[in-house]
Amino acid sequence: MTRTLRPLVGRPVHRSYKFLSDQFPLRPLRSEPEYDVATAALDRLVLREDSLDEGERDYLGTLELLIEAYEDEHYAADASPDPLAALKFLMQENGMSATDLGALLGSKGTASEILNGKKLMSRAAAFKLAERFSVEPGLFFQPPRRRYPSKPARA
Repeated sequence: MTRTLRPLVGRPVHRSYKFLSDQFPLRPLRSEPEYDVATAALDRLVLREDSLDEGERDYLGTLELLIEAYEDEHYAADASPDPLAALKFLMQENGMSATDLGALLGSKGTASEILNGKKLMSRAAAFKLAERFSVEPGLFFQPPRRRYPSKPARA
């Protein structure tokens, strides 16, 4: 039994969409070469974004979703950035020394303990740092520590 596909009622397929689909069919991206071709097609369309017709806009929107899905699967950023690494990076980029950090936090000893990983940043410190570096305070919050071991100790 052969089935024929019909376009959605009231919404014909634009020639431009068909043309783009013939060049690069819209389907899940499964390899780096497919990803490269898709991003190249995206770049070409985005450069003309103000002059795209409806079919090209539909194709672009779907292509963006496919690229985003591939990137989420293959290039996912670490969901829990290291607050200490972020602090050290921001300090380096801004030419800030440990002494400067101590002055900002109100204690050179506290700054030293934070930089050496001996002390977690307090909420107050996180908010001061966020204001100083113009970032979200959550960047400096530590992930919660487990109170109990994941497996019970054997006797």
